[in-house]
Amino acid sequence: MILQRLKYANQFQKDKSAKPLRHLISGSSLNISSSMSSLSVEDIKTTGTSLSPEDEVMKELECPVCLDFMYENIRMCEAGHNICFGCSDKLNTCPLCRKNMLVGTRNRALEKMASRMTFPCRYHTAGCSESYPATLLSQHLLVCPRRPYSCAVDAANCNWKGQLHQMVSHLQEEHHEQLWAEQSVTFVYTKFDGTNMDVLHVLGGEMFLIHRRIDTTKQLFYATVQYLGREENAKQFKYTVRIFRLDGRKSVSYQDMTFPDTQNVDTILESANCACWCMDFVRSFITNGELWCTVEVSYL
Repeated sequence: MILQRLKYANQFQKDKSAKPLRHLISGSSLNISSSMSSLSVEDIKTTGTSLSPEDEVMKELECPVCLDFMYENIRMCEAGHNICFGCSDKLNTCPLCRKNMLVGTRNRALEKMASRMTFPCRYHTAGCSESYPATLLSQHLLVCPRRPYSCAVDAANCNWKGQLHQMVSHLQEEHHEQLWAEQSVTFVYTKFDGTNMDVLHVLGGEMFLIHRRIDTTKQLFYATVQYLGREENAKQFKYTVRIFRLDGRKSVSYQDMTFPDTQNVDTILESANCACWCMDFVRSFITNGELWCTVEVSYL
């Protein structure tokens, strides 16, 4: 690796118009996202295209296992090959040379180089055009609208993963009974044993996940609505949960803004920042063994 970099350094000295490598890795940041997102390593092998200095640095930061960019906790093998922390933690030997991995040893020089660069989002092939410095990239990956989603209504038992826009098709094929398209969704409870069921609500091209819980230990009834999509869009919608008696004698409702899919639903429920009623109160709405509940989503 050192000989390879000396080779490039000598090449730059011959070309007076080229900037030396030390200039490329100094300063506040180095934006390599546009070139690397359009030129893959496979393209270089097949076409013979030479790497620019920026792409050469970026190639060093590509994990040979997952092909993702390495920008923190970069690990090495005995021969000096770089592997990201996530992959090295699962390996005993290097996938390139089969030498042992150096447990706990980090390539801090390469990490320092990475800290000065701007990286394209990991999901750029899925359509994300955002780029961030290494210090902010992890935060973006958690909220990127192009990140892969698990099945919204049965993540515990369903192995499906895909883009958000593919979610409806998946539910139509596998969970059609948990897919609703009306503005107001009506649920009829006949069991109060703590069974939970989430429902995907599609309205005007937007997707909302209706969460309903009955906690038999705390004797509480919960309901809330989660917006699926860009985090900032969740503030544009409100939901109303209403339980009522069929004889019209009484009803009660709760209204709030939808919360984004970057927040954990269990945190929302535990904080009672949602429709939350004690079961003794809820039982007073039961008519002929049935509890009727409606959930409606609309623009603020």
